[in-house]
Amino acid sequence: MTKLRDYNMNGTIILGVDAGYGNYKTARCCFATSVSRSSQPPVFTRDYLEYEGGYYTIGEGHKDFVAEKSKDDDNYILTLAAIAKELKARGLSAAKIHLAVGLPLKWVQAQRDSFREYMMQNRISMQAGVIRLTSWTVRSCHSVMQR
Repeated sequence: MTKLRDYNMNGTIILGVDAGYGNYKTARCCFATSVSRSSQPPVFTRDYLEYEGGYYTIGEGHKDFVAEKSKDDDNYILTLAAIAKELKARGLSAAKIHLAVGLPLKWVQAQRDSFREYMMQNRISMQAGVIRLTSWTVRSCHSVMQR
């Protein structure tokens, strides 16, 4: 198996997230585009995100189609989960991140700026299931066309 190259600039990790309608993908992980919120931690799943007082089960089923991804918090939560999974796969618990997110060609022109702003909310203070991330910050973000 070929070792993946990690890209960074001046100590900031360049991390790509493909925000697909069926699956969310990074270089090292792929999971179903699905999120459900609960006020209690899930009993039977290891794939959950604790964020701003809620527990989000990730990847069990599929999210309904939404043409503009920045209209609800689900895609933000799913992106946080993708970042957490990718950092865990890299063996990292702290990082500065430059996020590169993909949008379908049909929407990249119309949604590029709003999706970038949505991703740069910088409300990040979370724990991901059994993944304990101590510190990470999204420093910048680019929305690019998916291929």
